[in-house]
This record gives sequence, C-alpha cells and structure tokens, in this order.
Amino acid sequence: MQHLLLLKLLRDPSIKSAIHIIQSLHPDLPQDASALAKIEAICMPLVHHPQSYTPPPAVVAVQPHRKRILLGSDFFWPSLGGCEIFLQDLGAQLVREGYEVHVATRQIPERQTFQHHGMHILQWHCSGRFQGSHFGDQYAAYAHFLEHADYHAAFFLGQPDSWMHAPMLSASPRTPIHLIPVINPELVQDWTAHQQEALIAAVLHRARVCMCLTPGGLDAQFLRAAGVHPIFVPHALTPCAPNPGFRERHGLSADIPLLVHVGNFWPVKNQLGLMEVLSKTPGTWQMVFIGAALPWPKEQHYFATVEKLAAQDPRIRILGPLPAHEADAAIAEADILLLSSHAECRPLVILQAMHHGTPWIATPQCNSVHWDAGGVVCPLEQFPRAIHRLLERPALRKALGVLGTELWSACFSWEKVLPLFLQIIEEGRPQAEITLPADLLAATQTMAKKILG
Repeated sequence: MQHLLLLKLLRDPSIKSAIHIIQSLHPDLPQDASALAKIEAICMPLVHHPQSYTPPPAVVAVQPHRKRILLGSDFFWPSLGGCEIFLQDLGAQLVREGYEVHVATRQIPERQTFQHHGMHILQWHCSGRFQGSHFGDQYAAYAHFLEHADYHAAFFLGQPDSWMHAPMLSASPRTPIHLIPVINPELVQDWTAHQQEALIAAVLHRARVCMCLTPGGLDAQFLRAAGVHPIFVPHALTPCAPNPGFRERHGLSADIPLLVHVGNFWPVKNQLGLMEVLSKTPGTWQMVFIGAALPWPKEQHYFATVEKLAAQDPRIRILGPLPAHEADAAIAEADILLLSSHAECRPLVILQAMHHGTPWIATPQCNSVHWDAGGVVCPLEQFPRAIHRLLERPALRKALGVLGTELWSACFSWEKVLPLFLQIIEEGRPQAEITLPADLLAATQTMAKKILG
C-alpha cells in the first residue's frame, strides 16, 4: 500500500484501481501514509528477496531486543573467496556476541538455503560495476531496501564501484554504513581510465566510517587522497581445525617439496604467468593450484589456457575447488605458498600462511603483503630464485615462517580484531588502532634480502 501511495503521484488510473482493490480486501489497513511508513520500516528487511525470514521463536524469546547488523558483499557463501570467507567469519563472530546478522549479496544458483552460521542471507538478482549500464532486474528493489532498511550498523566489504554501493550516491540510508573498500592497482587504473575517481570519492564520503586494510598501502593512500580519513582495521582469520594428510589424500609425494597457489581462476590472479615462469624453471618440486574455474566467457578462456599449459608439465597439477578446510590444509602442509596476482588488496591466503608458519612469496602488487611477515615480496620473474633459495635452506624457511606466525598472533586473530568492530558498532569508532610490530616486519625484510641477494 505504501508503494502504491508513492506511485499515486504518477496519476495512473491503474494504480488508483489497485489501491481501491487493496482497500476493499484489507479494510483494517491504515490509509494514512505515515502510519503505513511505520509498518514499512518493520517489514522492509523481510521483503525484496525470494525468501521470507521468521526468526526461531526460542531466539526471539531469549533475545527480543538484539541489535541488528547488515553485512554486504557482492559474493557470499556458497561462493568461496577471500572476501566471502572473511565476511562469513565476521558475521559468525557477531552472532556469538548476540547480534542478529543479515547478509546482503547477489543471487547465485548454488545457494539453496538462506541460513548460514547463524546469519540470514538476503539476495538480489544484481551484478555489475559503475562503468556498466545495468545493475540487474532487481536493482530498484535492492536500492529501496538499502535506503529504508533500519539496522544498527552495516559493513560493506568490496570494491566501491559495485552495484551494492551505487544507491549511496542518490539516497541517504537510515542505516549507518561502514565501508571496507577493496582498492587495488587494477581497480585504480580502471577508475582513472573511465574518469571515475570523483564518483568513487563520493561513495567513500557517504560512509559513516571507511576502513583500510593496511596502514599505508594503496588502499590507505587512495582513501586519504580522496579526502577520507580511514581507520586501520585489519582482516582476521578463524583457524580451521587441524586437518593433516593433505598430500596423502591427493596423491602428492611426501618427499618432494610442495608449492601451493590458492585462488579462483580470475585472470587477475595470474596463475597463467606463474605457470609460464615455473614451467621454464628446473628443479624437483610439485606445484598444485587450488581454485574454481569461473562461468563467464573471458574467465572460461583464461582457465582453458591455464589448463592446457599445466598439462605440459608433470610437476604441475590443478586440483580445482576444494572446501575451505581442505585448502587450508594445503597451505599448512606446503613448503611455500605462492601468490602471483596482478592486483590484490588483502589476500586472505597470506594470513592463512602466517598462521601456519608457511613461508610465502608474493608479487609487489599484492598491497598488504608489504605489511605482512614471514615471506618474500618480489616480481614474478624472481620467484624461481626465491623458491630455490628457500627450498635449499630449511632453517631459513622455518625462521621465516615463525615471523609470520608471530605477526598473525599479534595482529590478525579475532581476539585482536573483533573489539575494533564492536567499538565501531557501539561507539562509532575504535578506541585505538592495531599497531603492527616493526621488529617483525624489519626481520622479514632482512631475511627477504638474503634470499633474493
């Protein structure tokens, strides 16, 4: 009825007929727009998606006044990527703290249930970025939801030029929106090419708080250049339960060094470039790639090229997508984790490697790795040298891994990070930011110079 009263301004006779029909079917419905608006405020979180939401009676009875938090991400479970896993962990932590958590995301065919780790998933048939002309046939419904839904706080994780952020340009949502923007070299180049820097800055300025995932990386630099004063809130990691036996389960030798790359087959992850370099590198090692092939034409062509190249080197295997705990087991048992991306903001796999004490090698374009410990940052063409040096020096490899574990314990556990989110929810800003231990970063850089020297 509220929608129809708004549309009545169009003076369309069919709308007047619809109002008359509803009034006759529901004579008890208030006819006053302000009374309907109060009802709408209650109902809005429950509509505009294919599922209805009824909280379990026991939960409502025990905690009838829980604060409601909205999380937003372009992709979410059952899609598995770094953003999805982090947001899943954050939501589960907030649920344990007593909050009611909803997740706004795009519709994907594999999602058959809308309850996950205590969170309720709201999905829309939407996609796209600012340079596109269409955000999907449910975008208007999503934009209306975001403007009118009433949550205590919202956290949106993702690139700030997505369909999820677009309504912020033309509306003033009731909910305070806190952004965790993904900003990497590829995105910044795109925004510059399309002259969208001012548009992105406008989105960032609409947020109550903008968080950066590094104290001084590209993301922090871009936010400050846009006139935003970001808060450094690092990602955290929920460790998986120990899961030994990865090599045995996948037919990998226990006696040959294991190199691992974890990431879905987006071209930006540059598995192809890594394979091209490794296939020309002599040595006795086994290399596995873990991740899903993607359904879009550009990504399908990319995966076919990668698959063809992998078939030419018996040392290289593509294992495809694996459950999160199994991918974590691969990182735990690897001798070295490799990350060859053209662009990253906060690769979660590096946090996993640090937690397990697994040394890592990453390209300079991976942003946050310059503030991580336990690994080597170098151009892709230097990967073979770094791999060779690490494999021939087990003691150095172990010492490097220990630095990573120490940094993870100091900064990237939920024990350290969750209080920052709780303070943002309850007080608007954290009382103090996390400081990365300078000695661990300096020791990592010293070891990296020895490895590359």
